[in-house]
Amino acid sequence: YFTRNISNDTIIFWNKNYQTDSHYLSISYDTTLLNKTVAVKPFPADSNFFNQINTHTSNVISYAKGGAANARADWDPNKKIVVQFYNPLTSAPNNIQIYSDSNLVTDVSITLDSLDSRKLYIQYNWKPERKYDIIIPDKSATDIFGLYNTSDTLLLQIRKQDAYASLTTTIKNQSGASLIFQFMKFDLTILEERYLNKSLFENETNQFLVEQQYLLPGVYRLRVIIDTDGNGKFTPGNLSENRQPETVLFFPVDQNLRANWENEIDWEIK
Repeated sequence: YFTRNISNDTIIFWNKNYQTDSHYLSISYDTTLLNKTVAVKPFPADSNFFNQINTHTSNVISYAKGGAANARADWDPNKKIVVQFYNPLTSAPNNIQIYSDSNLVTDVSITLDSLDSRKLYIQYNWKPERKYDIIIPDKSATDIFGLYNTSDTLLLQIRKQDAYASLTTTIKNQSGASLIFQFMKFDLTILEERYLNKSLFENETNQFLVEQQYLLPGVYRLRVIIDTDGNGKFTPGNLSENRQPETVLFFPVDQNLRANWENEIDWEIK
């Protein structure tokens, strides 16, 4: 069983035959062939493997670790829960339950990472000022070795509504092409990217509204790539083809957003 990381420079390999003492790997690329024999350390007798347990951690406070007393109101409505298992899972569990004020929450998205099935994502439109209990039942997740998880309860408390800012950008597109809209931190870390097809602007005003909700106070930047060739990504220049790179535009003013603010800006793309 293989997984790879997002930058495609690392492969992690599992052999479901855990009793083997070595692996023989043949790696080929271009005209090169590498043959490697890799020794395998045996599992300790007290390991979780022999205890039939696939351990996990998460980015959320666990009730078993004193979460009832320590759950802070610091979770954001658009943030997803990440549960990291030690071994890859065969499928996403379908019996995880989420409660808010003793009411069962529905329309929850539970998925495995497409590159690494050790990561389980739990996503929901969390409501401000609410508390949530996420119950992961015992033996709800099975890994590739047939091992199970132990039960766990995760606790969330969402920030108050007035802790956030919002930003509405009215874009008037006169470029005649589709746009790649990027909402970023001040250091150019992309928080959200949207592809705005040119058909969205085929109205009387050539305008389209882009809204960002539940933003923490801070300085943000807006960037647009004019997707001239319509391939959905930035296309660099090519000297041999005498082709210029696609145009990249920044909104001329950085957005310094404060808590409980609703900002509105207009941006004309020529």
